[in-house]
Amino acid sequence: MFAQVLTRCLQTCASLRVVEKATLMELRKKTGYTFSNCKKALEANNNDVKKAEKWLADEAKKHGWAKAAQMQGRSTTQGLVAIHVDGPFAAMAEVNCETDFVARTPDFQKFVEQLVRSCASHAKKLPSLETSIMKVRLGPKELEKLRIRDGHTVEEARALAVGKLGEQLAVRRALCLRGEAGTTLLAGYCHPQNGDNGDKKYPCFGRYGALVAYRDLGDSPLNEEEREELGRRLCQQVVALNPSRSAC
Repeated sequence: MFAQVLTRCLQTCASLRVVEKATLMELRKKTGYTFSNCKKALEANNNDVKKAEKWLADEAKKHGWAKAAQMQGRSTTQGLVAIHVDGPFAAMAEVNCETDFVARTPDFQKFVEQLVRSCASHAKKLPSLETSIMKVRLGPKELEKLRIRDGHTVEEARALAVGKLGEQLAVRRALCLRGEAGTTLLAGYCHPQNGDNGDKKYPCFGRYGALVAYRDLGDSPLNEEEREELGRRLCQQVVALNPSRSAC
């Protein structure tokens, strides 16, 4: 009888461990946090994945704020420029970090992508100018208040990224452009190309970037693909010439 009870107990415990392992793997895949932190989150929330996700986000934010405060004043000489073009709307943003190693990580590039997409969304709110291109520069103070896709502000997302990456990050500046749909063409180029975009052109990442706006006068012999290629080559020339100031 004792042996049967013990066997049942061992089987039950083993199945519980399998469930916990599967839940742990699920949480790890969803959040990207370490196994040890995911385990703590599940233990603190009775294996509830949703509650554990929130617990991890809250802890990461607290940890990130504390870490960001400790890292104030540290030099951020590396980083990336990112460009996103969406029809007549475009944005270019610069984010700096401490080392080239972190600049190449998916977590850093994800944060930079969230930022430049947020800036491109901000460009859609700019007033339309029929005879010109609306240009707005954003500095650190304006950028930190923007919201990214998951609802966090840029500053909150930066704190989370600092906690995860262990380096100081500086959201330096951004440019938002709005052209006139149908007549204004926008193109961007980053060099050297950084990150794996698959078949997507944007957003692109690199150490240097250029964003140009040009008009379709209606009598061009170029097709859409050729016009896009012309814009990309113009951007390449701008990067190669290394201008001392922007025309924007």
